[in-house]
Amino acid sequence: MQAQALNLLLTIQRERGISLLFISHDLQATKHVSYRICVMKNGSIVEEGPALVVFSEPKHRYTRDLVPPAQG
Repeated sequence: MQAQALNLLLTIQRERGISLLFISHDLQATKHVSYRICVMKNGSIVEEGPALVVFSEPKHRYTRDLVPPAQG
């Protein structure tokens, strides 16, 4: 169900050429629907950048704690 909703958001975004602000505690879902990610801790942004970079090279310790270990 969640994947269907996320895919629908992506379809709407593509078809209408709009931007979306997606707020979530689920980083995997965020990675799936976002080009850029901001990671917040206690109301302040601690890291931001392209989604793939934030996931592959997290700079802030808090982000590293949130990002699941690489599979493979």
